[in-house]
Amino acid sequence: MPVDVLILSHRPFLATETTCDDLLEEYERYVHNDIPIRLIYIPEMKLVEKQFILDHFLPALQRSLPSDGKALPNRYCLSKMIHDLVKYAVFSHRWGRGEPSYHDFRSSMYLGTFDEVMIPGYGKLLRFCEEAKRRGIEFAWTDTCCIDKSSSADIAESIRSMYRWYKNSALCIVHLAGTEIMHDMYADEWFRRGWTLQELLAPPQMKFFNRHWLQLTDDENDKTDDADDPATLETRAPSMLDAIAQITRIDKSSLLDFHPSARQVDQRMTWAAHRRSTRDEDVAYCLMGIFGVNLQIAYGEGRDAAFCRLVEAIMLSGGDPSVLNWSGKAARHPASRCLPANPASYAGHPPLHSDAHRFLPSVCRLDMTLTGRGLRVTLVLLPLTHPSFDAASEIVKFRCEGSEASGDIFSVNVDFSGYRRQHMDGRSDYALGLTPYALPDDGSGLLRLVKPFTGFLLCSKYDLGWRRVDTPFVKVKLAPARRRDSRDSQGGRVLWVTVDKRHLRTLVL
Repeated sequence: MPVDVLILSHRPFLATETTCDDLLEEYERYVHNDIPIRLIYIPEMKLVEKQFILDHFLPALQRSLPSDGKALPNRYCLSKMIHDLVKYAVFSHRWGRGEPSYHDFRSSMYLGTFDEVMIPGYGKLLRFCEEAKRRGIEFAWTDTCCIDKSSSADIAESIRSMYRWYKNSALCIVHLAGTEIMHDMYADEWFRRGWTLQELLAPPQMKFFNRHWLQLTDDENDKTDDADDPATLETRAPSMLDAIAQITRIDKSSLLDFHPSARQVDQRMTWAAHRRSTRDEDVAYCLMGIFGVNLQIAYGEGRDAAFCRLVEAIMLSGGDPSVLNWSGKAARHPASRCLPANPASYAGHPPLHSDAHRFLPSVCRLDMTLTGRGLRVTLVLLPLTHPSFDAASEIVKFRCEGSEASGDIFSVNVDFSGYRRQHMDGRSDYALGLTPYALPDDGSGLLRLVKPFTGFLLCSKYDLGWRRVDTPFVKVKLAPARRRDSRDSQGGRVLWVTVDKRHLRTLVL
């Protein structure tokens, strides 16, 4: 009886048959999505679009492909290979008189000349391109002439993508127009502008130049920490990174390896607290990349509206309690009196992230929603006694009502200096709304307020619901610790205070 034999035949699988296609696909994706809309091609001083860039780097990419059938690296390595290949420099500077626009540059391209008398900013642009070319970089981007300001789509895409563009650059060249020597940097306007914050944090490599286009250090990359050797720590001169950290009050680890996220909101807001922007709305738009959120660009909406939208986006991106660690007058908002007006609202109080979070991994993320009635959020609500006034000062004093409610909270003092307190009376009810907190899984019926915590002074009249009172940061005095586990084992610092879980309330503020 004949036997049917099935013969399977195939040709050897070569990884390059698929992975080469993957590489080319990733290359096109990267160029179309992760670099600026257009760049200056320095050898010819002309603006070029994405297709020119794709064609320019493609031969070098093809030469990097293995010809012997070996597999290409994994996708992460492919992305890094493409990133290292597609090199461009970005420019960070303070806008001055006569900066060349997109249309100015295109006109000069056709005329073949860049008139520094008619448009003074050309001199600065040409020096930027020269410094990039000297370092082997053929493409450059600047916000003056690489964005078509007559196109709202161009502006919106550029603003939303700018952090990523700076992050993916091979080098960020910084021109400090108010600096002669490194000591002058402390007063340079570049460190006071809103947009330059992300231009400082995003690029992995930076080079700083003074007003005369002389480099301020001999280092290849000014964004490095040369303090690795403890033996030379006391004798070495301050580095550029040391100076930047001192000027900006940003820790070195964040300067060297910053990751955008909607966490540590209070700390990151303080970095922008004393920075200014020309357009009111830019106080919010310039921080999108730092917090990893996206906003619709709507110039004309006003400072408060733009900043409230930023804060709302941050709240929805993870519920970090630090977004509530602010004080002062609230922003003008149609539904809520519980949204900060600007980054300066976060200044003057310790950040919420502390050592206690290492011991309490169960710290709750807040479910925050901005509704038509106000901000819906769950806080620890502690009732307060009626206020007592100090006639000799602006201090208003409260005490927590009863041991069951107060736990380890003892008293609350509010300094109303510079704030209105006429509405403070004996006919209203008062409470503290506090965060962050942790819910121990021990069945005790207690929750833990994690230090340092923050709180809003809340007021309710005629049972019409709670509303936030505009105050500075509320100072809370703790009673002597009664529970051993509320202190750490080294310095005796209070890590948390305990409160009855029944005081956890969902509020609309």
